[in-house]
Amino acid sequence: MLEGQQFAHRWHFRRFDPRNRIYFSAEFRRTSFGSARTWTHKIGFVNSLDENISLLRTRATDPNLRMLKCQVGERNKKNLVISYVEGIADPNLVNEVKRRIGSIKIDDPLDSGYIEQLIEDNFMSPFPQVQSTERPDRVVASLLEGRVAKK
Repeated sequence: MLEGQQFAHRWHFRRFDPRNRIYFSAEFRRTSFGSARTWTHKIGFVNSLDENISLLRTRATDPNLRMLKCQVGERNKKNLVISYVEGIADPNLVNEVKRRIGSIKIDDPLDSGYIEQLIEDNFMSPFPQVQSTERPDRVVASLLEGRVAKK
């Protein structure tokens, strides 16, 4: 009950249960240990931004992992997250990524490929400037190397 109100509010917050998660299979990777050959199942990102954040947080236990939420798009706003590990990533690189994403002027970024092209120095370059992956373990490895990620 709120003071001065004639009615009560009731909120229900659903707790995230990782056992109910639907995983997306990024790929099957063949591994070989001695004479045994097996296929390992890799977990990939899904369409839910909150679940993708959860996938990163479960793999990166560093308390300095930072995730900054922002929106891109003039007409249809799309949420994205800039993630980096504070103390490892170069602060100038983080600020440059924030500046480039903040300066994007597009009505509706349909997928992440649009954003990648708009933040690259030269999208016609034959040399990769942006790394794209479906796998949270690769993103975490890149973050621990000092790179900045967006999802």
